[in-house]
Amino acid sequence: MLDLMLGGSPFVTSLGEVHRLNSDAILNTAPCTCGQPILSCPFWNEVEEHVIANQSGSVTGRPLENMDMMIRKDDCRGLCNALERIVLLLGSQWIYEQWHRLLAPAGHKQALVNSFIWYDAVRETSGRPVVVDSSKDARRLGLLYRHAQMTGADIRLVFLVRDGRGVAASAMRREGIPMATAAKQWAQVVRKTQLTLKSIGTDNYLTVKYEDLCTDTQNELERICAHLGIPYNPQMQVLDKSNAHIIGGNPMRFRKAETVIKRDEGWRKHLSANELREFKDIAGTEATLLGYTV
Repeated sequence: MLDLMLGGSPFVTSLGEVHRLNSDAILNTAPCTCGQPILSCPFWNEVEEHVIANQSGSVTGRPLENMDMMIRKDDCRGLCNALERIVLLLGSQWIYEQWHRLLAPAGHKQALVNSFIWYDAVRETSGRPVVVDSSKDARRLGLLYRHAQMTGADIRLVFLVRDGRGVAASAMRREGIPMATAAKQWAQVVRKTQLTLKSIGTDNYLTVKYEDLCTDTQNELERICAHLGIPYNPQMQVLDKSNAHIIGGNPMRFRKAETVIKRDEGWRKHLSANELREFKDIAGTEATLLGYTV
């Protein structure tokens, strides 16, 4: 939802979970928000043309198929994985740059370079200066931030949180999993993200609650815009999906008629007392740290 809101600004192009771009394009597992398969989407084809032109003919094949942005576990296992985690948690830019220069896995380094190549091509295609990447990967978030600091790229972080009971209820419905699994998954994501953000420093990111975004929309959007360095635009309060080219995310991005911002509190009706107790036992600590009373 925040992707669509920000995309309503004439200064912003929202990409969604864009680290999935290549895998979704190759496997055709999910179309672009415009409804077209990614490989056939006019917007992504134009972006791809800019990628090819900017790389001065050094690209072989189609970038939509082979210029990956995903941080893959297979590229960094065992000791490599442990060292990379430590490097990020230490929060030292100097240590990160030595790691990047001497020991970082080639696959991760290339994924970071590719990400910024894609961002630049999106800016050229859209004519908008701000690109929003909503990929849900704490490791990639930390690496992108450190890489941006190293290269001088301007990166602004927004940490969007939601009551974990709502997230768990959605996962239970969507994936057919029990509360125990859904709560563990949510708590793990929260812990990983908070560790990454702690290493970055509280002055370098903005925390936004989904519930506040839905009920106090203008004030929250003005706060986000100030953080991003762009003016607030009232059009951001309309979920206009007609020109969106978001990758991944909530299926509501395909429901063109849904343009009004609504707070989804369905979990309050659908979760049983036992499931709520189970969530509290498993993920209550993480929920409390985010400011929710469980």
